[in-house]
Amino acid sequence: MQRFMEKEGQPGEKNRPSHWFDVPEGFALECLVIGEGEQRRAYVVTTEPPAEHAWIHDRWPLLVGNRSMNPVLADGFFQEAEAEAGEQFHGSSAS
Repeated sequence: MQRFMEKEGQPGEKNRPSHWFDVPEGFALECLVIGEGEQRRAYVVTTEPPAEHAWIHDRWPLLVGNRSMNPVLADGFFQEAEAEAGEQFHGSSAS
């Protein structure tokens, strides 16, 4: 997965803007996949949002490094991801 989306606001609210974020190279969303065949479901593990994005939503996908599979939490995600990817993490929004 190269990007993920968070909806602003709370479920049930109308016209919630979408915000798209790039997943840094070498990282993935931590998920639990259950079921078989076409009955499989993926549940995304979440954590606290980074401080700069807390206004968007009260939870955030947990990102893990593909190489080490060590969780990268909240604010630490951005610094570690930048160091490993060698570039800055950029979020963009789309309405």
